[in-house]
Amino acid sequence: MTVTIPDSHAVATDPAMPFMARALDPAHMQPRLRSLRGVGSDVELRAIRVTRWKPGRRCLVEYDLSGGSINAACRTLVGKVRAKSFDASTYTLARQLCEGGFQPNSADGVSVPAVLGAIPECHMWLQDKVSGTPGWEALRGADGLHAARRIGGALAKLQRVLPLPSRGHTMADELAGLDKGLDAVRGRYPQWDRRLSVVQRACQRLAAAARHPSVSAVHRDFYHDQVIVEGDRIWLLDLDLVAEGDPAVDAGNFVAHLAEQSLRVCRNPEALAAEEAAFVSAFYQAGGQADADNIEIYETLSLARHIYLSTTFETRRPYTSALLALCEQRLRL
Repeated sequence: MTVTIPDSHAVATDPAMPFMARALDPAHMQPRLRSLRGVGSDVELRAIRVTRWKPGRRCLVEYDLSGGSINAACRTLVGKVRAKSFDASTYTLARQLCEGGFQPNSADGVSVPAVLGAIPECHMWLQDKVSGTPGWEALRGADGLHAARRIGGALAKLQRVLPLPSRGHTMADELAGLDKGLDAVRGRYPQWDRRLSVVQRACQRLAAAARHPSVSAVHRDFYHDQVIVEGDRIWLLDLDLVAEGDPAVDAGNFVAHLAEQSLRVCRNPEALAAEEAAFVSAFYQAGGQADADNIEIYETLSLARHIYLSTTFETRRPYTSALLALCEQRLRL
């Protein structure tokens, strides 16, 4: 067995994830991958790639398979690993959705990638890697408005069908995360201390004005990277943070991410304003229950949180000042 393993992240040395040595061992993984549902006992493992790694927390590993019952065509599985323990709750939720309305061939074209099984000794569960266009590229493309409408409808379906989880996400949680981030930025950029303090207080006032709608299950990290567009089919990814909360948090977060990335990529936060509007309109048409004012509130709070997030990526730091100015403009400061 010849297997390519470009482990540029050296994740196998992460002291919080000693089991990753097994996850990157072809001899250990091939028989376990063969035992997964729908994979086949005669496939060959051809490559292993660590595609994302947050040291001490989690990582994604891709496994390329070929031969056997999949007729020599390459099939890629995505293994999701959590450091502290096997994430049984997310694994169970994803399986429930795949078997309860979000099947890969669902008639309405809203799907979750097939869940194939788990390898608990590696703290891992696996899904098929799906083909298609990443959400951002689809939204910027020639059919961007159509993609936006399909994604808005997909979010409404997800919130409607998701079972209510035991954990919650409140406005207080949203503000706690925002305050922690802005405090960190204040320490790094003392020249912005006064401006950041004013933004922080304005966000608190804005949050206090939010209405209190009935809660639902929410994705909690819904943005364009969590979506793959394959023609009319929408693939929904990463259900790790699902919680009970205001349905406006997902819609507001989605449009905030579009504005933030438009600011960086297009130098104009309103470059995809038509797609944002199409997304929200389709969300409501498909039965979305979020309050419109609350969507705008969560959009502003998410953009303010991006002030901090921009400082954690070297490629985004040149835009921190512009994000701060954008938030001041939205807050009318």
